[in-house]
Amino acid sequence: MTSSRTPSLFGGATFLTASACLTLILNATASAATTPITLTVDASDTPITSVVHVHETIPAAPGTLDLAYPRWVPGEHSAAGPVEDMAAPVFTGGGATLVWTRDPFDVNEFHVTVPAGVSSVDVAFDFLGSKDGTYGEARLATPTILAVNWNQFLLYPQRADIGTTMFTPAIVLPGADWTAETALADPVRTGNSIAFATTSLERLVDSPLDAGTVTKQFMLLDTDGFTNEIDVFADRPSQLELSGDNLAKFKNIPLEMDAIYGARHWTHYRFLLTVSDVMPGNGVEHTSSSDDGAGGDALTDGKAILGTAGLLAHEFNHSWDGKYRRPADLATANFQVPEGTDLLWIYEGMTQFYGDLVPTRAGFWTAERFRENAAAIYASLDNEPGRLVRPLTDAAASAPFLYGAPRSLASERRTAGDFYREGELLWLDVDARLGAMSNATKSSPPRAHRRNCR
Repeated sequence: MTSSRTPSLFGGATFLTASACLTLILNATASAATTPITLTVDASDTPITSVVHVHETIPAAPGTLDLAYPRWVPGEHSAAGPVEDMAAPVFTGGGATLVWTRDPFDVNEFHVTVPAGVSSVDVAFDFLGSKDGTYGEARLATPTILAVNWNQFLLYPQRADIGTTMFTPAIVLPGADWTAETALADPVRTGNSIAFATTSLERLVDSPLDAGTVTKQFMLLDTDGFTNEIDVFADRPSQLELSGDNLAKFKNIPLEMDAIYGARHWTHYRFLLTVSDVMPGNGVEHTSSSDDGAGGDALTDGKAILGTAGLLAHEFNHSWDGKYRRPADLATANFQVPEGTDLLWIYEGMTQFYGDLVPTRAGFWTAERFRENAAAIYASLDNEPGRLVRPLTDAAASAPFLYGAPRSLASERRTAGDFYREGELLWLDVDARLGAMSNATKSSPPRAHRRNCR
């Protein structure tokens, strides 16, 4: 550094030149970009309080640090990040509490003043679990189950690329008798705490975690280095009593998906499934797992298990259609950029088609049920006046507000379900045309057909 200093006019002291100052700033910025953000999600009292305590250490440089709470979360197709449940934020650095303001035009953005000499900012806040939230927002904890979606419990640099912003996450469970499952790599447990390997923010949010005290694992596939399993978390042990016949049918699901796609982009896949009369239901896709929730009889009742099979098959198909391959307007650089949803008729329509086809091939549904289901969808849509003036692409583009729209007068308004259901019929038509054009060699009607994938 001596070559970057000039003699001082004030005696023996020396001062940095402008170029040296710029070098220090650039080095500090590069360090902040490459040093992982540490995140600890403390759920030790969450089953009792419905509150999660969050602590982060975020690399920073003197000046203004712009932080964001995730707004557009993949798989939710709307600006559903529950910032209203983020409470009591405190920012500290260098042993002092830092000044911060919320952006007046973007309530998900925070501006923190970082003083000289401070190289990291500690963030603490509470997440207030909502018992009456919409969709997955209410899925947090019961006395026996914990459902963690990491995007709810973090801030990150506002303009960061989620693919290169790194996090080192950890969680504190409610007790030593709690078991956790997630697609995150290299878990190391110490007492009630589990630390995970450093990962990108994109991968972190793509890897939900379920935990609980009443749990069971059902292995569906374990061959040639690939595994596929259902990790179930329940209210009570009797809800885990899956029959051998139905387990055999579930084992067919990954084989049938092999037959459709012919390749696997994942090595280990987990269905994270809550079966509960208390925890709300759910279904959100991820690359190496899915965040699923169903009623307490989801594995034990003969009728309910048909819906469970459809749920798991739908979210599993999304691993290919939506995660491994995604419409460009849904693949944003970070969670603050609005998603373009007009292609959801492909994203969700194809997945709804295979979500019904695969349970049929796996043995849960009969071919007659598959046909009757398609006929019922057609009859419903044929009597929907909204379709006469609003094309399917508009329904898909309207997804950000249709998911939360009132159900009254839905046939005129159209619903988010339209690009699932009508999209399914479109893909059924595509399938039929392929079959006709190829003398049935390229068709995929409900039939026993599968092959292993290497």
